[in-house]
Amino acid sequence: MVHPFDGEVWKQFNSVLPQFSMKSQNIYLGLSIDGLNTFESFVALYFYWSVILTTYNLPLEIYVKLKFMFLSVIIHSPYNPWRNIIVCL
Repeated sequence: MVHPFDGEVWKQFNSVLPQFSMKSQNIYLGLSIDGLNTFESFVALYFYWSVILTTYNLPLEIYVKLKFMFLSVIIHSPYNPWRNIIVCL
């Protein structure tokens, strides 16, 4: 596993905005979205979409642990909410 801080995107972000990375109180967050059908069949009309926030400021061995991930929103929807996901967030 590789920590996101080791990626090229984070290095570029830190070079563009060095004042953000210099302050220790600033938090880097990762946002992930996953949808599921509760009854695992095509008969069910509703899906649940979970939005999870992860703090990337933590060390590699603990930022992927469940207790450091925050379930921020659950979207209950009869269709795929990708078109309106910005409104939900």
